[in-house]
Amino acid sequence: MHKEVSSDSISESSAQNAPEPSCKTNCIDDVAGSKASAAFSRPAQAPLDSNLFTGTTWRLNAGEASALIAARGAVVLDWNCAGVPVIDGYSDQADLESGAGCRCAVMAPWSNRIQNARYTWMGQEYDLGPAPDGSREANHGLMLNTDFERIDDGQDPASLTLHTVTGGVEGYPWPVDVRVTYRIHEKAPEHGYQGYRLELEINARNLADVTVPVGLGWHPYFHANAITDQGLDSLYMELPAKTEVVSDDMLIPLEGSQAFKEADYAHSQCGRIIVELKGWEVDTSWTDLWTDKDGLIRSYVVGSQGHLVLTQDTPVAHSVVHAFTGDTLPTRKRQSLALEPCWAMTNAFKRIPQVMELEPGQTRSLHTSVDYVS
Repeated sequence: MHKEVSSDSISESSAQNAPEPSCKTNCIDDVAGSKASAAFSRPAQAPLDSNLFTGTTWRLNAGEASALIAARGAVVLDWNCAGVPVIDGYSDQADLESGAGCRCAVMAPWSNRIQNARYTWMGQEYDLGPAPDGSREANHGLMLNTDFERIDDGQDPASLTLHTVTGGVEGYPWPVDVRVTYRIHEKAPEHGYQGYRLELEINARNLADVTVPVGLGWHPYFHANAITDQGLDSLYMELPAKTEVVSDDMLIPLEGSQAFKEADYAHSQCGRIIVELKGWEVDTSWTDLWTDKDGLIRSYVVGSQGHLVLTQDTPVAHSVVHAFTGDTLPTRKRQSLALEPCWAMTNAFKRIPQVMELEPGQTRSLHTSVDYVS
């Protein structure tokens, strides 16, 4: 039976009391080990063609790895590692402009949803308004339909920094400078890269002269067939979490302590919970996360032919990792897994506003990366 956590918010002390992992930095041996079968052969796929997009895109290259990034939303469209597409992003310009599924969205200045698209800040109510379909979810921030500009010198073929400023948006009137940096790495075990790596850094700086609410997150989708030949149902996750977030039908966490229950799943040797995806329509967050000894939070997605390692450096006291199996998407249902590192839980503007405060001139950051190991 699940047990409810007694407090409304997950405390930093409880997160710090999470079980210590038995390994120094990660669980690659524990996760991969003898569970992976012999490699299967598959035809190599070329990187996504940039000509499918009429808007501005940039391609990063590092050895046998490449990534395609769009100016629209600063989203990753493709991450191809030695002929294997790992990121399941938008397929063409029409797909990108539709925004369906919020694929690989840079989530700022909030992540996931705000209940009824309304919140109160410093005694004043703000209304973000309905979406084009009439829903009031305030889904995944303001970046997805925003065009970013490149601000680095373009000299590094493996990295890219983009920039935009929010402001004048109904329901969020404050200017916030959002900078997004991507970097890719080829395999380099001697430098700690057991697989290919994609890194993302989001920095949000408050340009207003008042304190504003800011939260950050990332919404990447990963092809199931990058790490398995048996479909998404054959995958499982290993998450460094003690608590599952319980939400209503609109994916808003329940009130008070009802929103938290003990994650009484089976555990790996390193103490991570094991979440099998077979037969489960997942759209769930986990919190009360713990770090490895290097200070990073690591989540794993394991298949018969490889695994993914997602890292995040978000504050353990209130951050979450969210998983989504895509069952409610209009297309490509259960073809990929979204695994989302978030600075705070859904509806944080209303639930924990004091945590979301960012003072004038201050910057909030999210550093995350994913390793693809096959």
